[in-house]
Amino acid sequence: MNKKNIVISVIFLLIALNFLLIYIDSVNVEDQAPDISKLLDDVTDSNSVPDEFERIDAELLKKNFQDKWMYTRKTDSLWFKYVKVPDNYSLSRYNYFMQKVFRENDITMIKATEHDLSNKLIYNFRSGDSIDAVLELRIVKGLESGNIILGGSTALLVNCMGDEWGPEWITKLLRSEMPLSIGVIPGRWAVDQVVKEARNNKKEILISLPMEPEKGNIDKEKYKIIKGMNEFTIRIVLDKIFEQIPDPAGVINHKGSRVISDFYTMDFLIKNLNSRNLFYIENTEQKESYSALLCAQYNVPFSAQEAVYLKDDIDPYEIDRVFSSISDGRDVLIIIDADENNFNKVSERMMNARDINIVTVSQFVSLIKL
Repeated sequence: MNKKNIVISVIFLLIALNFLLIYIDSVNVEDQAPDISKLLDDVTDSNSVPDEFERIDAELLKKNFQDKWMYTRKTDSLWFKYVKVPDNYSLSRYNYFMQKVFRENDITMIKATEHDLSNKLIYNFRSGDSIDAVLELRIVKGLESGNIILGGSTALLVNCMGDEWGPEWITKLLRSEMPLSIGVIPGRWAVDQVVKEARNNKKEILISLPMEPEKGNIDKEKYKIIKGMNEFTIRIVLDKIFEQIPDPAGVINHKGSRVISDFYTMDFLIKNLNSRNLFYIENTEQKESYSALLCAQYNVPFSAQEAVYLKDDIDPYEIDRVFSSISDGRDVLIIIDADENNFNKVSERMMNARDINIVTVSQFVSLIKL
């Protein structure tokens, strides 16, 4: 074999050896490479994740809102949704419902605005923290209502506080994340501690106002309203109460009283509440009461019929009945005395209730009823 043939043979041998090495390397790579299909199992298709508008639509459809009432437009820089709703609920009720939808779907609002004159609500938020989004909800008269049932609103008022301080359940109550309100009896020994802790935890405070009862007396009360009191004396009594309980939201009389059937005493009282920007709550079955009439005259927010007073040893069936009516759309103010068992029973039921709006007493009183 000459030299030329030897060189050619070596070249062919090297080429064959190179192909062999490439093949072996490719086999090893395939053996060691991860299974991409398994990796893809952990990757969620972004198109399968509902966006904020889709989540809102789902909640509205659950309540029997109709597709034809909703219009959505999306661009790269702005999302806009327009929703028409029938007038069988007030603007406030729709607002509480929509805020609940946003909250339960982890959609953070930038701004919510009520426009009473034009009967519309406007919500501003961001989709994916990048795209501006606007939802406008407008009440349209004559719109076919269908079968929409929005859960009612409820507020919990723990009343007659001020006699106790120290038990763990009281601090637990005042530090609860639930938006509850408390009623404090002026002149009791623990008023200062209760009011201070309530303020620190941003709890709404009402005056549990002692008023002369139909039977018995309230001689032991330091601050009270008696039938026949004049306007000057009533103003002095409330001034003294304000020194103990500064800037209360309102006043509650929940056990009835001889006072409410006396026009002149109630006229002086309600006029004074108006000057202090307080609302008034009355829960009584007395037939004769001038409260509603005088509250309307002096423009004092008032609530009576919607209040339910759950007394000691609350019957579980009664609690179920009350919350069932709230779920059906009724607004109910629940009043309980400052008792650990009462608070535990009602607050647990309230926190586990679905499809209801939990509000403060002032929000409850301000709801516009249709």
